[in-house]
Amino acid sequence: AEFCKAVGPAIASELMKPIGDLLKDQQQEVRVSTIENFKNALELVSVESLQTHIVPRFQDLAMDTSTNVRSALAKLIGHVAAKVGRNGTLQGQPSLLSTVMELLKDEIADVRLHVVNHTGSICEVLGLEPVQQLLSTLPTLSMDNQWRIRMAA
Repeated sequence: AEFCKAVGPAIASELMKPIGDLLKDQQQEVRVSTIENFKNALELVSVESLQTHIVPRFQDLAMDTSTNVRSALAKLIGHVAAKVGRNGTLQGQPSLLSTVMELLKDEIADVRLHVVNHTGSICEVLGLEPVQQLLSTLPTLSMDNQWRIRMAA
């Protein structure tokens, strides 16, 4: 992130392919660190580069065997949705919205909690119609075993 700030937006966008490759690294620590540090570089990256190299990796990260990877992604996803906007969140295969929906069903409470904490910003980006898909998960989340999830929902 600091490097991206130092080199500026043009070169930062060119770094998205190597950063996308780091999101596929075999070591969970590398994937977690890449996700956690990416938030700071988000403002410098073009939407096109983000949608080409980063967002397509999110579906695999949402199903990662590492809880830490999924949790880090859940903390980032609202910021990415705000950056790519409504069309960027709804388009793509798989879409960013489908990744959000996947994370809302995660077996780990902290992952669900981080996504629920970002649903407000995601809903602002999406507008009313697509939000219906997110709202359909609220009854399930409001009956969650974890009180933090129920309170956030």
